[in-house]
Amino acid sequence: MAQIFNTSQIAAVRQLFRDSLETFGDSFRLFYAPKWVSCASCLTTVNSTYTSNIGLHGGPLGTICPQCNGTHKIQQEVYEDITMSSSLSQTIIKNLAPNVQVPAGSMLVRGSLADYQKLIKSIEIKWLSQAADDRYRLVRENLDGYAIVTNDYFVALLSRIS
Repeated sequence: MAQIFNTSQIAAVRQLFRDSLETFGDSFRLFYAPKWVSCASCLTTVNSTYTSNIGLHGGPLGTICPQCNGTHKIQQEVYEDITMSSSLSQTIIKNLAPNVQVPAGSMLVRGSLADYQKLIKSIEIKWLSQAADDRYRLVRENLDGYAIVTNDYFVALLSRIS
């Protein structure tokens, strides 16, 4: 059986996809689980308890830190921005995933395979190109199995949660 495309043509198409993703793609912010960091407002006392910092809160030394309630740990939001192409068309989603029930407000995204693990680890996804503050979550990934096999891109389904 003859090969339709040679390797240089396939490489050119892959590069074209990568370039189009950077040029025409939308920005998304992936939110991960919050991480615990040391409270910057605390002072350590002689008996190793954490008290309020006078400079930031103006309270007397020896009161419990209002920022962390004396635990010396606070949660910090962790996020990262990536670029993916998106489609809100229900017809395209139904064609790719005919056996999946698609809730209203779902979005089909396609991105670089380097961002695939980041998307799976995320808790929430925010579409930065949109004016509304809608948040999404990953419903289903690997909708286009051929793209994963050829190491080009991934296709995933996101559902609106707020």
